[in-house]
Amino acid sequence: PAFIRLSEDDIWGVRKAVAESLVSMSRAVDEQTRVEALIPICLRFVGEMSRWVRIATFQHLGPFISTIPADKITPTLLKHYTKMASTTGDSAFQSQAS
Repeated sequence: PAFIRLSEDDIWGVRKAVAESLVSMSRAVDEQTRVEALIPICLRFVGEMSRWVRIATFQHLGPFISTIPADKITPTLLKHYTKMASTTGDSAFQSQAS
């Protein structure tokens, strides 16, 4: 699948574009693809080396989570979302791979 390949591209701008389109892609695919392909991409982007990819991911994290069925939302995904509310400034977008 092209979307998955693009999410692994060497160019950070391509990965950022993938992060920015996660919500639209999630709305366009079936539940299985959301859970098996898109959640792992999102989680990988949360710990991404490029701060621009991380920022784009966090900016779209809430809307992305809203496309996932409630019983499929992982605790890790929720942890990253709620952690944004308890951090300040640029530290909210620093690598949160843990």
